[in-house]
Amino acid sequence: QWSRERRSLVDLTGEQIDARPITLNYAILLLASDPALRKPDGKRTIVVHTDHNLYRVELHNTGLESVESQALIDGLALNGARSVHRLALRVTDVGQPRDKPDFALLELGADISILVDKENGLPLLIRGKAPGIGETEIHLMAGRLRAGD
Repeated sequence: QWSRERRSLVDLTGEQIDARPITLNYAILLLASDPALRKPDGKRTIVVHTDHNLYRVELHNTGLESVESQALIDGLALNGARSVHRLALRVTDVGQPRDKPDFALLELGADISILVDKENGLPLLIRGKAPGIGETEIHLMAGRLRAGD
């Protein structure tokens, strides 16, 4: 058995960090279902530690829109137009970047928005720019709600 460990220091001189960093970008999708973000002025700040850099990710509700859904949730179809809250992500460096920018969410690296269902908070659609592709949409096709949700 081999173990691999890597330690690095990020210079945070003069930085204010109000949250514990997450190390898995996908967790942003879970945090996007926060009911507070579905309020018209909803905001949340998350600190994300990638392989090389530390980022402050601000999610803020930029309004309602309608999207077409074909998701199958707990065996029930959410087909047709769904009202969604558009959560825009604003990503900024925390401290001095150690390497080239490496923040991405499902390979989307710029102009990212998460569209969450107005009724249940599920992220039905993610929009952004993917390297080599440009504007991209990623649709939720199936999911299962946890007990108590």
